[in-house]
Amino acid sequence: MKGIAGFREEYLQLLKLVKTKSLKPDVKLVKKAFDYSLKAHSSQKRASGEPYFVHPLKVAITLADWGMDSASVCAGLLHDCLEDTSVNEAQLKREFGSEVLELVNGVTKVKKIASSSRREKRIKSLEKLLLASTKDLRVLIVKIADKIHNLQTLEFLSVADRNRIAKDALEVYAPLAHKLSMHNARFEIENLAFKCLEPEKCAEIEAKIALKRKVIEKSMDFLSERLRADCDSAGIPVVFEKESKGAFTAFKKMSDSSKGFDEVFDYSILDVLTNNVDDCYRILGKLHALYKPIPRKFKDWIAIPEHNLYQALHTTVIGPEGIPIKCYINTFEMHEIGDLGITYFFRHKDCKSARRLEEKTKWLKSLMPKEALKDSEKFEKSLADNLLPYIYVLTPDGKKVELPEGSNSIDFAFNVHTSLGLHCWKSFVNGREEKIQSPLLAGDVVRIIESEKVEARPNWLSGVKSRKAVEALKRRFKSK
Repeated sequence: MKGIAGFREEYLQLLKLVKTKSLKPDVKLVKKAFDYSLKAHSSQKRASGEPYFVHPLKVAITLADWGMDSASVCAGLLHDCLEDTSVNEAQLKREFGSEVLELVNGVTKVKKIASSSRREKRIKSLEKLLLASTKDLRVLIVKIADKIHNLQTLEFLSVADRNRIAKDALEVYAPLAHKLSMHNARFEIENLAFKCLEPEKCAEIEAKIALKRKVIEKSMDFLSERLRADCDSAGIPVVFEKESKGAFTAFKKMSDSSKGFDEVFDYSILDVLTNNVDDCYRILGKLHALYKPIPRKFKDWIAIPEHNLYQALHTTVIGPEGIPIKCYINTFEMHEIGDLGITYFFRHKDCKSARRLEEKTKWLKSLMPKEALKDSEKFEKSLADNLLPYIYVLTPDGKKVELPEGSNSIDFAFNVHTSLGLHCWKSFVNGREEKIQSPLLAGDVVRIIESEKVEARPNWLSGVKSRKAVEALKRRFKSK
């Protein structure tokens, strides 16, 4: 096993990130954790043949890059010590204190349970992780960083193990990252897992994206120059960046909407960044004056923040040479929060940060109802229900209604009032009448017309997604 000299580059990178991105860096503690983990894992190797220490080091670097505090970075370095080395809790507490120990303990899997079932052990370990995370959100953030590096090195495992880990990441950890508004982490998990589970499909979509991107980015550059000139004339500061969500986002959008690849625009996006909210709307006006917006492709996530964190103006315009270009307009701070999610608030300690952390902790606790903790199947179902992707739609007076993705107007009606759902007759979405079983999109404004002559129909059950709608319909049909 190579000593610290063998990891000099990564060591210096880690310390630099801790010093520059953490709110109150404790470099001495991080150095101590580095040395301690290096020694604890000195005789171990990963399936790839490289020193095992590479893994906790990469996890710690990811956490430091997210701007997490020194205790979290130390937990990243030490997270496998209790599980995979002779180090015990008493030793870890003596060397690093209770705070680091609790973080490491929270990430550590359950070692022994009565059942020998892999599924049972997985559920119990996940239950333990989430319970620890309700006390300290940093536990889940460390685990997400751990999961990302594991996904990056799957090729050295058996096919069965690769697929099991990738499927678990896609079903559990990508949605958890999304719920914490950690969009960059979520997209990385999704793309790595997709590449493992559907390598041929992933390669096919990536090749198509590469070809399309060459064309669309030329149009983006031309659009950017014209918009920049208009903004400069009006004294509006503006910066342009390009981003890509990867193959999985395009694949999912095609699967969910039955669209072809040429109808999906999410794989390449133009970020338009400025200093304040007023300038965001001024830039939007100038953009729409230059290029026609595509109807129903505008969403105002500044006025109505998505998941209470993400904010931006979304619009798709017919760009140069008739190429559709998707643009996200927001402030520099909004953009950073959108990328980092909840981790942003660990390096900006103020009242707003405390409130955001409390909101996410409260949501995590909702995953753990007391009755579910006594029954593995109930816990698994509760978790699956809560990790469904959700959208916000609006009532005519602007009240937000949260619904599972794919919900229809019947779901909306039941989530407003049971009686409205049972007598749902017509639906007007964004001012236009739509079929009550047509899927709703995020940001839609929905108005339901009810009629006492209308009764809920059994076929409604096959189309609704929300728990309220399903349970209300089942009760109605059971009582008849």
